[in-house]
This record gives sequence, structure tokens and C-alpha cells, in this order.
Amino acid sequence: MPAFILALLLSFAAAVTTAESVVVAQSQPGRQEVLRLLEGYEWRLNSAHFEHLGPLTYRTLIEIIGDEASLSYVQGRAFAGLTLFNNDEVWQFLLTRLATSTGDSVRRRALETICELFSETKSEQLASLLPPYLQSDDVHLRTKVARCLTRVDQLNPKIETSLELRAYRDSIQERWEVRAAGFEQ
Repeated sequence: MPAFILALLLSFAAAVTTAESVVVAQSQPGRQEVLRLLEGYEWRLNSAHFEHLGPLTYRTLIEIIGDEASLSYVQGRAFAGLTLFNNDEVWQFLLTRLATSTGDSVRRRALETICELFSETKSEQLASLLPPYLQSDDVHLRTKVARCLTRVDQLNPKIETSLELRAYRDSIQERWEVRAAGFEQ
């Protein structure tokens, strides 16, 4: 075989290998791969491990959260994993979870993740979407919303949520709720 054909074949093989690597890096990791990252008695969020799985890992995390058969602590860790993926798909998923979930803990985790991920980049949307949750029956959700709106106010002084926060603070009957909402230290 002539040398130039051999060189051409080798360069083609290298290009195919490189293209396959790109496709693998862009594919969604399997559920078991992601679940392994969510295991462990003394679990901690390790961003490098999640990043190693690729940019579509958030889709698998969303599937795990959406699976009602998933254990609560695994779902909680999956929510924590989502904090590494600031994109519109995650934003929409979290808003849907907050609005439609019947489980209080899921709604709280969705809110915490939304606030952590998007308080800087989507502060105006949060300022308009979150105040109705200050009227929630779930006191823990209310306090988390108050903290999130306070954070939004601090990050973007042009956004005014002080009226809603003041009305919520005035409606609080229990001192512990005032502290939990971040109004007193």
C-alpha cells in the first residue's frame, strides 16, 4: 500500500476517533453513572465529577428528580447537582417543580436551587414570580422565599420587593418564623 494512502487512512481514523470523542462528551450520561455520584454516607457535591460526565448531565439529574421511585435523599442530592447547570432547561424544570409539585420538600428544594442558580441572572423574573409563595401554607417555603427575595434585593437594588417582604413580615405571628425568614439575626 502506498505511503500516502496509509497516511490518509491514519488521518481519517484519527478524525473519526476525535469525532467519536466529541459525540461521547456531548451525550447524556446514563442513570447509573449519575446515581453513583449521588451515593455515599458522607456525600458532598463534587463539581469536577459531574463536569467529567459532560454538559448534558443535568438531563439525567432531572430524570432522577422526576422519578417518584427515587429516594428522597437521592432527589435532594440531584437538586444539589443541578446547581452546576445554569441553563434555561433547568430554569423551566425548577419553575415547573415549584408550581406543580404536591410535596413540600420537593417545592422547597426547587426553590433553593432556583435561588442559588438564578438570583443574579434572572432576578427580575424571580422578583415577579416568587411573592405569591409568601402566602403559602408551608411556613418553611415562605421563609425560603423571603430569604431568596432579600438576596435578589441585595444583588439588584433596582428591583423592589420590599413591599411584599414587609407585608409578609407584618403577617408573621411566631418569632421563630421572623428569624427563619432572615428578618432578625
